[in-house]
Amino acid sequence: MNRLQHSAQAGALLLLLAGLASLTGCSSKSEREFVSSCQAGGAERSTCTCLYSSLEKHYSPEFMDKLGQMDMSNPAAVPDDFERVLSRSMMVCSSE
Repeated sequence: MNRLQHSAQAGALLLLLAGLASLTGCSSKSEREFVSSCQAGGAERSTCTCLYSSLEKHYSPEFMDKLGQMDMSNPAAVPDDFERVLSRSMMVCSSE
């Protein structure tokens, strides 16, 4: 097998693995940390996953990546609507 064929096969394999990862629901590091922290607070895994998804849909994946480093005790560090969005999401996710 020549170098070009090997490179093409490696690229195809990487695309296949990326596709499989998306199909199997591999979560980001920020999602895993959020869910773990949420569960440590006593919530069910499904509720925590729902909360993460809801917040990510409202804000962005980039926001969720930064959420773990935010000083939640500082109102200026989080969006103005964060408390409202979180409360609404908690109600929806807890009832599922």
